Amino acid sequence: MISPSLVWPAGLSVQDFLADTWQQRPMKMPAALAGFRSPLSADELAGLACDEGVESRLVKHKDGVWSLRNGPFEESELEQLEISDWSLLVQDVEKHLPELAQILDPFRFLPSWRMDDLMISCAAPGGSVGPHVDAYDVFLVQAQGSRRWQWDSKARDHHGRENSELSLVDSFTPDEEWITQPGDVLYLPPGVAHFGVAMPDEELCMTYSIGFRAPSCSEMFQDLASRMAESPGSGFSNPRYSDPGIGLNEAADGLISPAALARVRNMLGQALAMDDQALAAWFGSMLTEPKAWLQPLPNEEDINPSQLLDLLGKGRVLRRHGMALWAHWQANDKVMLFIDGRSIDLDQELVPLVRDLCSHRDLNLDIATLRNSPSAAKLLTDLVNAGELELDDE
Repeated sequence: MISPSLVWPAGLSVQDFLADTWQQRPMKMPAALAGFRSPLSADELAGLACDEGVESRLVKHKDGVWSLRNGPFEESELEQLEISDWSLLVQDVEKHLPELAQILDPFRFLPSWRMDDLMISCAAPGGSVGPHVDAYDVFLVQAQGSRRWQWDSKARDHHGRENSELSLVDSFTPDEEWITQPGDVLYLPPGVAHFGVAMPDEELCMTYSIGFRAPSCSEMFQDLASRMAESPGSGFSNPRYSDPGIGLNEAADGLISPAALARVRNMLGQALAMDDQALAAWFGSMLTEPKAWLQPLPNEEDINPSQLLDLLGKGRVLRRHGMALWAHWQANDKVMLFIDGRSIDLDQELVPLVRDLCSHRDLNLDIATLRNSPSAAKLLTDLVNAGELELDDE
């Protein structure tokens, strides 16, 4: 069982970290998760990398040449790997193996909707993905073996190598180095060039990476534009360009006049001037939009609220599906629940249930309370039928 919290270095607190380090500079965290060892074996990770619907990569390098293969892989290919200089990486492990979601718990001092996934890498001695830069925050947890990390703590413009499938940076000049052992954690903010190499050990090197979502402006604009086109009249303003009072001087020689630019700026401002509810409806839906291959499937047979209550009364337990993404927003008498890219408007009385849904994988439900709240029972039933909640044996 992993510790529910990190051990901060030199007496620092989580508040100190958020104020002085988060998104500002790297931090070494020796034994921050003392005693932690990989609950997943290298063979089990390799098995995942052979499955359809699992995002995986195999990176090799030899004589300065890097190569990348995307999974799924054949078992025989992984069994024939050489004894050094390769790294196998598997994304979204906590979604495929929900019991590993607890590994994210020590990092829940940050908003859960900011968490992207748990990626696990397994590397032979010398294995790496090369010097590179990530566009998001990451906590790197050493889980087995050891790894030498080097990074450039100075802010620089990093240029990518030509013809590189791996987004490798050119002219990597590290000024910090640390060899991590099991239980050590390294935090890296976005834009820090870093290079991790597996050290020679009796066992393969396994590193757990907790990455955080950081959508770019272009991604947000693209998603917003798509939802505006798909959902007219749902709180989004979608005006067309117009030019009342246009002057004759604007028609000369194909000129784009200062007045035209002012109209465009005003029009775009109107389109983005959403109230909080409309903005939250879009943002929550965007944040919880799952990857196409990571979506719970609806139940084959629907149940009704009465049947659900009977099953819960017989000892069945409701549990969030490991692949479902959850968030919520509330203000005054309004609350919205976001699941897998959709939003559900709910009554204020359901706020405690919504918070529970967004905070805990296993739900602690009071059957008597549910019997007295038809809206709560209906919400849970709808989520079960959609496959986003699962009924398990206790």
